[in-house]
Amino acid sequence: MLFTLAFTTLSKANTPAGSGIFNLMRNLGGSVGIAIVFTILTEQAQVAWNQMGGHISAFAPAVRHYLNVAGLVQGPLAWHLLGMELERHAAMRVILDAFAFLLVSFLAVLLIALFIPSTDPGPRKSPPL
Repeated sequence: MLFTLAFTTLSKANTPAGSGIFNLMRNLGGSVGIAIVFTILTEQAQVAWNQMGGHISAFAPAVRHYLNVAGLVQGPLAWHLLGMELERHAAMRVILDAFAFLLVSFLAVLLIALFIPSTDPGPRKSPPL
């Protein structure tokens, strides 16, 4: 649909230039989109790590219970495993945040596309024979 919309107003002589500009803009849009999603991933990963990591303490009863159930004593290995688990949970939260952002942006683009006027001139009359 977007390709058709881009080329309906171009003459045959301007089609190669239009194709080049269309593909350039499509590639730039994809690159910018990837950069935005990656920025969201990296920034929100740090936020999630800090928010969830603030609840991990050597004095928290839930942490002591988790370590006892896992058969670990409080030491470097236990804290390393807690850090790995925290990283795993933060990564899952960030991926869900990125997908929510992509859903909202997709719906916004879909709404914009619905309001683009149609360029279809209607049914064509066949030439007389």
